[in-house]
Amino acid sequence: GPYVAVLGAEAYTALQEANDKGYPVLNHIQRLVGSENIIWAPAIEGAYVISTRGGDFELNLGRDLSIGYLSHTDSKVRLYLEETLTFRLLTAEAAVAILPKA
Repeated sequence: GPYVAVLGAEAYTALQEANDKGYPVLNHIQRLVGSENIIWAPAIEGAYVISTRGGDFELNLGRDLSIGYLSHTDSKVRLYLEETLTFRLLTAEAAVAILPKA
């Protein structure tokens, strides 16, 4: 540890509804990672437990920062900035996937 639990929409809903002999499973998870470390992330499937101790990931930038044109009016020009990035896993135990049953 310390850890953060990142949950997709279905996993988050299932965790909210689950109980262990009447005791909410969410409370068990909150005791393990802390209530502020349970993150709803609807863009992912399943869930991940990720280490936040530091030194487990490396930020890799994909290309140089790009600027592009979107549109303009007589008084404004709309531009955008673009950068690609990823985090490279340096230690296998730093991130554990918890995937839904197939």
